[in-house]
Amino acid sequence: MNAQQKKAKAALMAFAKSKGHTVLKISHVHAHAFFIGYAAAACGIFKINWLESEPQCAERNRKYPYEIIHNYQGKYFDENLKEGDACYYGYMSTSTEGTHIVCRIPNE
Repeated sequence: MNAQQKKAKAALMAFAKSKGHTVLKISHVHAHAFFIGYAAAACGIFKINWLESEPQCAERNRKYPYEIIHNYQGKYFDENLKEGDACYYGYMSTSTEGTHIVCRIPNE
């Protein structure tokens, strides 16, 4: 994991905790993802950079770079994202679920 992915992982962890999740770990981190738009009122479409994928996910992510996340109660991605916004994308594991999570890239 490079420095940018470590930074993304820390931001995803902070976002998850701010939404009330008890996170065990964040994995499959992408530091260069983009918000494409909404598929429905609470379903966001994200494009991930397959070059940042772990080896076991790279081929799938190369073929299918778009991911849809259902944002149940606003807990899985920032509802203020606008089309084209860059964001961090990762997989969150808790004691009760495993799901994708996305946060805005913080201003530096």
